[in-house]
Amino acid sequence: MNILELLRERFRPVLEKLTPNVDKYLAMIKPSKQPGVDYQCNFVIPLTKELNMNQQTITIQRLSDKIADLEAELEEYKDSAFMLQALDEAGVDHWVGHSEAMKIYKELVK
Repeated sequence: MNILELLRERFRPVLEKLTPNVDKYLAMIKPSKQPGVDYQCNFVIPLTKELNMNQQTITIQRLSDKIADLEAELEEYKDSAFMLQALDEAGVDHWVGHSEAMKIYKELVK
């Protein structure tokens, strides 16, 4: 898979949530002719017109989706995080990866 295909595949799930015309917009991701820029993605304005939304609304919608995805992921790891906390509080800290796991745990519970 080349970089262009990889970029298109990374945008696919986002576009699938917004429009049935996914392939039309993926085709707008292409190598750039501008010096210093490798690729360009020019579908934001046409997409906002199709959806009758402004760019800010689409950005807010995407951020909301990302927050929901992260919350679901946190929920998935909640039991493991509680177990990690219990082990740490019990003084069981002589296992490989303990310090890295605790750093991640502390980030999760902020």
